[in-house]
Amino acid sequence: MNLPKSTSLEWLRELIDMTITARGNDFAVRRIERGAHALLTRHDERPELCWLALAFTAFLRGDRNACVRAIDAAYALAKHDVVIVSNAASLLINLGLPRLAAAYARRLIALSDGDARQAINAVNVLYASLHLEEAAALLRDVGRHRPYGQDDVLMTQLDGLSASFRASGVSVEMRVALMETAVAAIESEGYAVRYAAPG
Repeated sequence: MNLPKSTSLEWLRELIDMTITARGNDFAVRRIERGAHALLTRHDERPELCWLALAFTAFLRGDRNACVRAIDAAYALAKHDVVIVSNAASLLINLGLPRLAAAYARRLIALSDGDARQAINAVNVLYASLHLEEAAALLRDVGRHRPYGQDDVLMTQLDGLSASFRASGVSVEMRVALMETAVAAIESEGYAVRYAAPG
């Protein structure tokens, strides 16, 4: 049986591609945004996917507050949907919101139910939000269930950064506060944050 394609899923693919490649198309973003609002009004598709599409459009437009509101709306409708939670965590860290991103990463861990791919997504968000020790512990746990050592490089990075911060007496709270300060400084100059992670 051929099922009709979901418009919101097609939009999400397009928006995710624009986000990953950092090649936003303002015309396409506005078109999708109008369409998602129309679908929400008509109740034609899954509203949580429309809200997720709106989160991506807000992100691509550099509207942090609208992005967070759309993420909250999507999550309120689909608390147990790993697609919603995973994308929310990624968008939030890219916006430079490490506390919210880490909270969504933890929700993703709770939902991952042994799915190593989703757990690795959570590890990456925790790493980017500077919760290095938590990311390392999760990666070790995931590594026990994976037959090969593809995570060795990331583990080395996590352990090295953790040791460096420990030696300097920089706590997780201090790291997060420093990231938030840096993001606030960038935004105070009129720029939108599109990616925030250790380099």
